[in-house]
Amino acid sequence: MKIFYLFNLFILLLSFSVKAQQNSLGLGGAFQTFSNVPAEPEHIGLVLTFENKMSKHFSSGVLAGFFPKKLTDQDRALKYSRTLITFQPEIRFYLKEVFRGFFIGSNISYNHFSENYSKLDGPSPNFISTPKNYFGFGFSLGFQSKISEKILWGTQASGNLVPNPGVVGSGSRFLASANFSYLLGKTKK
Repeated sequence: MKIFYLFNLFILLLSFSVKAQQNSLGLGGAFQTFSNVPAEPEHIGLVLTFENKMSKHFSSGVLAGFFPKKLTDQDRALKYSRTLITFQPEIRFYLKEVFRGFFIGSNISYNHFSENYSKLDGPSPNFISTPKNYFGFGFSLGFQSKISEKILWGTQASGNLVPNPGVVGSGSRFLASANFSYLLGKTKK
């Protein structure tokens, strides 16, 4: 329920300037890893991005990612699939201007894990109970450039502190992504 409220608040903030400013909608790939996820912490998947120009140097945006993974653990005679869904709202500061050049950003992240297990053979294994939801906050660095008047390409790297009490403890999250975006709205000549 918390993520629903955060998502609606973020969309409301974006909606104030959606019609008056430039926006970009993008699709790309990403790699992310967690220091406090016990087994196979690396994930590769697809990301969808939306970015809204707020002023000459500032923008707000959101990255949503889908990271499916199938694993086989021969030691425990186990086959399982893990799906990770990531949601990362962010405020960016561009050194040159929005959609051009290097940027630094501040973000929060919500990551939801969904796992399904099937036994290959033998007795049922004992599992360490891990959280399904991870929240984090941190910074990002990136670069964005225009390919044409309406098409952009970009890359970014984000690092987050993930404070999760309990069995797995606090840790960190790293995300690296690259994407292509399409500019919506009026463009500067």
